[in-house]
Amino acid sequence: MSWYRFIWLIVCCLSFSVHAQSWPQRPVRILIPFPPGAGAENAARLVANHLSTALGQSFVVEARPGGNTMIGAEAAAKSPADGYTLFLCAASTMVVTPTLMGAKAPINAERDFVPVGLVSRLPFFVVVPNTSPVTSVAELFAAARAKPGSMSYATNGNGTAAHLGFEILKRQQNVDLVHIPYKGYSQALPDMLGARVSTMMADLVVVGPAIKDGRLRVLAATSLERSRFMPNVPSMQELGFPGFEVTVWFAMFAPRGTPPEIVSRLNNEMRRYLSTAEARDAYDRLGHEASPSTPEQLLALMRADADRYGRVIRDAKITID
Repeated sequence: MSWYRFIWLIVCCLSFSVHAQSWPQRPVRILIPFPPGAGAENAARLVANHLSTALGQSFVVEARPGGNTMIGAEAAAKSPADGYTLFLCAASTMVVTPTLMGAKAPINAERDFVPVGLVSRLPFFVVVPNTSPVTSVAELFAAARAKPGSMSYATNGNGTAAHLGFEILKRQQNVDLVHIPYKGYSQALPDMLGARVSTMMADLVVVGPAIKDGRLRVLAATSLERSRFMPNVPSMQELGFPGFEVTVWFAMFAPRGTPPEIVSRLNNEMRRYLSTAEARDAYDRLGHEASPSTPEQLLALMRADADRYGRVIRDAKITID
């Protein structure tokens, strides 16, 4: 290597470091691929408010919905990698939808983004109508085996976390459960309450009120451990389904090429905030669990989900709506 090139590399590294240290010098936008007012926006605003205070610049949440979340994802991926555009999304955007779309997917998580850190998780709960004779997960599968095709499960659409979770269980337990996909939980819940479908897997924002007033019976939590939201409800793992976990996670990403110093600074601030009682209480009110992580832990989670969900998508030949 010539002395000229060596000196040029040193100058570039120094200027890169200075740029990262002086960041942010103007407002930062956090793109979300969901409509305004959704749970993701509220989760994003909590961490955005902290970053605004801690880093002295506005962090503005901007909704870019549509295209099964791919419109927002593509816009974030194509943004300059200068730390002034971030992307907060769920596992479906980074892992599931690209797998469902295959070669047509406009983004690739590891090619187009660098992980910053987890923000929050939503545990799911398996429920049945209060009029159902089923009182446990074991009874649910026993009924499905006794009368194949007689038991159904509602979800908020093809390829959603609930759909994939039940497909994993169907294969593990060798049972026939009929999938009834809806356009969203708001359409699925009335049929669930009316016992027109047998069971459902959803977060407490959806099923919590009906559990509380006794219209739904909760059988299990789909997190690996019991959820602090419902500590008396056993996890699927406790009930004899080792390693079974279906949760929705939200996480922060930056366009690939964003300076590592900026990513590290963001992660440090996010972890500091998400580890506080203030953050825990704020996310609890949303039905989320504050979930600080390192970028490496987020990447490992993405890869594990891609492997697990990818296998069931291929085996069940699931396609996107």
